[in-house]
Amino acid sequence: MSAAISQVGKNVLVVVDDVDRLHADELLAVMKTVRLLGRFPHVHYLLSYDEKTVIDVLTRTDLANNDHDRARDYLEKIVQYPFELPPLRKSHLTTELRLQLKAIAQSHGIDYLTPTHQDSDPADTVYRTIPEEEGLTLRRIYRLCNQVDVMLSLIGGEEINLTDATVITYLRLHHPDLYRRLPRWRSALTRTSHIYFSSSTKEPTAEEWLVRIADVVRLEADAPLVRELYRVLRGLFPALPHLTGLFVLSSEAPLGVRLPAYFPRYFAFGMPDGDVSNASVQADFSILLSSGQWAEPSIIQTAITDPDIDFQVFQKVFNQVDEIRSASAENCISAAHKIAAEWSSTERGIFSRWHTLIYLLLGRAITDAQTAEAAQEIVHAFYTEFGLNAVLEVGHSNVEENFVDHGRVREALRSVDEAMIGAVLNDLTNDRSPDERVSTSTLDYARYLDEESWMKIRHATEVLLRDGFRTQSDIAARFVSVALVNNGRGTVRKLRELETELFTNVIPREQWNLTDFPEPPDTQPDETEHTLPSCKALASKTIRSMLTTHPTD
Repeated sequence: MSAAISQVGKNVLVVVDDVDRLHADELLAVMKTVRLLGRFPHVHYLLSYDEKTVIDVLTRTDLANNDHDRARDYLEKIVQYPFELPPLRKSHLTTELRLQLKAIAQSHGIDYLTPTHQDSDPADTVYRTIPEEEGLTLRRIYRLCNQVDVMLSLIGGEEINLTDATVITYLRLHHPDLYRRLPRWRSALTRTSHIYFSSSTKEPTAEEWLVRIADVVRLEADAPLVRELYRVLRGLFPALPHLTGLFVLSSEAPLGVRLPAYFPRYFAFGMPDGDVSNASVQADFSILLSSGQWAEPSIIQTAITDPDIDFQVFQKVFNQVDEIRSASAENCISAAHKIAAEWSSTERGIFSRWHTLIYLLLGRAITDAQTAEAAQEIVHAFYTEFGLNAVLEVGHSNVEENFVDHGRVREALRSVDEAMIGAVLNDLTNDRSPDERVSTSTLDYARYLDEESWMKIRHATEVLLRDGFRTQSDIAARFVSVALVNNGRGTVRKLRELETELFTNVIPREQWNLTDFPEPPDTQPDETEHTLPSCKALASKTIRSMLTTHPTD
């Protein structure tokens, strides 16, 4: 064979990759083959392996008999010309990861950098988030990115966040037990700052979370990897408690797994049941803004009347409010009326969260109005169709967008001030039934009144009292709040309390007259009886208690 090889005159290179992945008997077989056949002329072997791993495997064979030095000596006899590859630097790995993630973003038609987080590079964030002791290799990068690509293909590139999807996929590939446990912890992982645990449920501490993670990955709670995995989770879910001495790069990305509305998408490998895709809502909203009409069919129109998807669709619409900037005033007005009309048909009261969107639509049109009169006409048209309460709810939305001149909107809304004052005086003057006072009582308008409006109401009230048409207790009765409570058989309205601070806006404390507040009967009042006489009795009882207990306060 040596003569035949020499006669051919060709060099032969035999490349054996992944030698460090062989079992002990397989590794010895390869080494023996190289040793026996490596003497042929013109034949060379290139062995690719991680030296530490190969020596560890050889050490466990009978050849080395647990002697690390003997294993190294044996390897040196086989490998005549070792060539050590320099380790890949972080910059190299991050660059490769960035190239892969950018290619994924491009193939799915999404921005690699989120517009609102231009300084947050997904590749850099992922690299810094993954546990240091596990790290990334080129092989892991390619496998990870391939799986992220599949995930986005199944769900949709615009439906989840690229960075969070990559970190979640890392957990699925390298810590599958922990990944599968996350949906069980959903409520704790995705809770927001305004949600608190009940008194019977104590929020787990960071140390208790370490124990949970350790149990899942079958390690001790003080193992370094457990702390690293907790760092990964807290980066994804900032609601988790802080762990002393642990630096965390918390995610604030839109569509993030930390958000309750998007959490299920990262585990469903598709759009979860009952969820609504961002792309469909975006297309629907674009049609509404460009035409002033509903799409056919319209997911937004459906959501307004469907409480099961109302909130999640609203969130998705509100993420796109900047599109209002380029819409025409005419279409904005039409869209606002469409949304208001749809909501008013549900008999669920005022516009709830949708009033903020209506405000931006009308505000955009008012900002573009040529004159103050034209701006007031926009308000008047909405008032004519939907009533005073709707205008007030929309007009007092707490929302800021720079495409709306909020000062001009407030000025245009002052055109309904007289109507609002008139509604309050109507309530103070007329003894209406409880059903007639629902949503049109003095307290319903109190939060919208400024000092100038209160002054006008106070002067009108002074005339009523001076002419003997009303007593102080009559006026106070209008300031008794009524609450909706569930009695086990359904929702009922019950008397709550006298809103004394608001009452003093009409009749100051120093003007209270005890004789104007008759002593209520000894019998316990029926809280479900919210007629004006019942409100008057509760108000009198409260005022008498305040005047007799703290007469000079």
